[in-house]
Amino acid sequence: MSDLVGAYKMTTSKAIHAIDNGYFSWQRSFHDHIMRDETEYHKIKNYVRNNPRNWKDDLFYK
Repeated sequence: MSDLVGAYKMTTSKAIHAIDNGYFSWQRSFHDHIMRDETEYHKIKNYVRNNPRNWKDDLFYK
């Protein structure tokens, strides 16, 4: 899993830097979690969907 996430981050970082001179970086590491039921799936789906909208309120936003 770590190799897959690392490759994804590297590939997308290169693509983003090729089209944008602005600041971009990934947060260190990642958190994996097994979704055990549909309720948990919807909770995580909504988090991912709303995350860009909430980014300016995030602790790690610069």
